[in-house]
Amino acid sequence: MNHYINCLKCSVLENYPKLLSTKELLDVLKITRKTLQRYRQEIDFPEPVKLSSRNFRWKLNEIETYLERRRRKLA
Repeated sequence: MNHYINCLKCSVLENYPKLLSTKELLDVLKITRKTLQRYRQEIDFPEPVKLSSRNFRWKLNEIETYLERRRRKLA
């Protein structure tokens, strides 16, 4: 029964986007906080999900889409 519940949780959670902390985002993009600030000023950079006044998360799928659009512009 426990295995079934775990599988059910996994399948439900797969439908939700992965949220990255600021530190994780910086690691994934290999950028500094200053560069992130510049990226956030760009029109098409994804808006973070605000969890509290100082706690933000970014949706991984939106970041991937942004990077793909950016690659196409540069190509």
